[in-house]
Amino acid sequence: LLSDIRKRIEIPFMNAFHLACLLVGALLLTLILYLVYRIIWIPYSWIRYFRKQGVPGEPFVPLLGQLREYNQAKLLNTSDFWAYENCLKDKHGPVHYWCKGPEFRLYFHDASVLQYVCQHHAKFNKLSIAKEASKLSLLTN
Repeated sequence: LLSDIRKRIEIPFMNAFHLACLLVGALLLTLILYLVYRIIWIPYSWIRYFRKQGVPGEPFVPLLGQLREYNQAKLLNTSDFWAYENCLKDKHGPVHYWCKGPEFRLYFHDASVLQYVCQHHAKFNKLSIAKEASKLSLLTN
């Protein structure tokens, strides 16, 4: 009876080569999905989040961001390190965003805005930072 069941149900035999191909394919698919998530989805979700709040910025360009414009500004103004950032400040105002490659950047060019954000929307503890700075100064002396 058991031999009849085995004959009726034909299960293809997977040898080591088929199993290795399946494993490599699964790993490649996982790597591709991770890269799409890390390089495209995360910067795009940050841009969407800040656009909904009314923060201006450069349009989203997958993978490269604004690296081309950034490098052109660096070549034209070799003496000014902040040339591209100052251009964006003039274009979008004191608070704006842009992507340097796949990395999202949020800029505050106004100290009062940065102070407000640190006091009201961040876990910012001046006392612990002062303690760490004093520890570092004691170690260097």
